[in-house]
Amino acid sequence: VTENSPYIGILPLSFLVFSIGQLKNSKVIRIAWFIALLFLALSMGEYTPLHGLLYALVPGFEKGREASRLLLLSHLALSVLAGFGCQAFFSPFPKRQKKLYLRLLQTFGCLSIAITTLVCAVYFYSIYVLFQSTDYNVPFLACLWLMLTTALVICRRYGSLSLKALKIAVIMICLFDYHFVLGFHIKPKSAFDGQTNFEPK
Repeated sequence: VTENSPYIGILPLSFLVFSIGQLKNSKVIRIAWFIALLFLALSMGEYTPLHGLLYALVPGFEKGREASRLLLLSHLALSVLAGFGCQAFFSPFPKRQKKLYLRLLQTFGCLSIAITTLVCAVYFYSIYVLFQSTDYNVPFLACLWLMLTTALVICRRYGSLSLKALKIAVIMICLFDYHFVLGFHIKPKSAFDGQTNFEPK
C-alpha cells in the first residue's frame, strides 16, 4: 500500500542532511526531527517497545489498525525538514557551518558510492557468476537517482551550475523519481474495473 511506504525520495533524503546544520538555530526543525523519529519508531509496531507502551497507556491508541500507517506523520515531518533543507541548499552556506556541511556532504557522497558499488556488485554476480537474467529495476534506478543527487550536491558545493540550472535539475530528479515509484498507480479511468481495484474518484 502506498500510504505505508517508507520511501520519501532520494533527493528529499539528501535535503534532510542540510536541515541537520540548522538544528541549533531552529526550534521548528528540532520539533520536526523529534516527530519524524518518534513516529518512525512507532510505525515499527512490535519491533520496538515504544509502540507497546503507548498501546497500553494511551487511551484510543489501540484503535489504529496498522502501526505502519504512523509513517504518514513521520513523512509529514520529513517533508517539512526537506523543505528547510532545500532552502538551505539554495542559500549561501554560513561561514561557521561550512565545515559541518562539507563533512555531511562528504559522508552522503561516500554512502552513495558505497551503496551503488554494492548494487553493481550484486548485478555483476547474478549476471556473470550465476548466469541469471536480471531486469534493471528498483535498485538500479535508486542508485541512478542517488548518483545524480550526489552530482547535484557536488555542483552546488563547488558552484559548477547556476541556481536556475540547479532548481531545474532538482525538479526533474524529483519528477522522475516519484513517477517511477507511483507510476503504476497512475492509470486511465478505463483501467479501473471496481473489482480488482477501486474506481477513481
